[in-house]
Amino acid sequence: MAIVKIILFILSIISIVAFALIVNYKNSKYRQCDKKETYESSSKIPLYVTTLSNAVSKKRSSAQRVVFNKFNLSNIKYNPALHWKHDAKKIERQYPQLVKDCKKFIDRKGAYGLTASFLQFINTNVNANAKLIGWVEDDVIPAGAEINLDATKDIVNQINKSYKVDHNIVKQFNTLYNNVLENLPKSINDVYFFGHTSYCNNKSLIRRKSDDLWIQIDKSDKYQAGGPGTSFIIFTPNAIKSIYKWVNENKIDLPIDMLFMKLIKDNIITGWEVNRSITYNKMFYGLFEQMGTYCEHRQNNTID
Repeated sequence: MAIVKIILFILSIISIVAFALIVNYKNSKYRQCDKKETYESSSKIPLYVTTLSNAVSKKRSSAQRVVFNKFNLSNIKYNPALHWKHDAKKIERQYPQLVKDCKKFIDRKGAYGLTASFLQFINTNVNANAKLIGWVEDDVIPAGAEINLDATKDIVNQINKSYKVDHNIVKQFNTLYNNVLENLPKSINDVYFFGHTSYCNNKSLIRRKSDDLWIQIDKSDKYQAGGPGTSFIIFTPNAIKSIYKWVNENKIDLPIDMLFMKLIKDNIITGWEVNRSITYNKMFYGLFEQMGTYCEHRQNNTID
């Protein structure tokens, strides 16, 4: 009888250990699935590229799509840009809150159209069924995407003709991109800026130092321009709803970059900027650069 009891005791211990190992294995699988789903979700964020329908813009957005596909940024949608002159009547009719004859828009005519294009983006996505929504300008590419291209020749043409990607650059970008997305800070009406124009050797941004992955933008941050810029931004749905409400209740006499800083400082949205940089072009800080834009010169891919 004693031997039988010992055997039964040993069997019970084995059963308990086996059960614990199975549970641990399943939990491990679930954790791995969760991580995989997080990684995949980064490529599913809808990225709305704001671009005009003219020939120059079409060539540029075509080059951008080539690069984005190489960097696993494939969920591209388009926000048809509104031109400050050609679409003037449409802008005045649909967005009368824009003060066309204010000094900022007189000095920066293109900003009038871009700000109207942003309002269109907000209207389009105010009831969108997405966890995160991206705004992207049509000359933006991941950091390092130009590393094998000749900066003295037309970058857009080189990409559209034959573009070979550096896989180490892609890996570096994807690693950081997914890391910052997996660690988005949460507050109220969050908006995430993926870098800013650093203007090379100039002190483009004066702010407190921090080792955090993301840093909250506040009133003490002094950018050389109106803010971190509008190249690549990701919004939470609540942020879009909050902006939608504000822009439909107020007159707007600021270009989009300055408007963001006003919304941040008035606590309409919470602004965050990534606090890491992998750029090879000293003109920029963060995860993205602009095609053909350098410290020494800028290729003329713009239109009036």
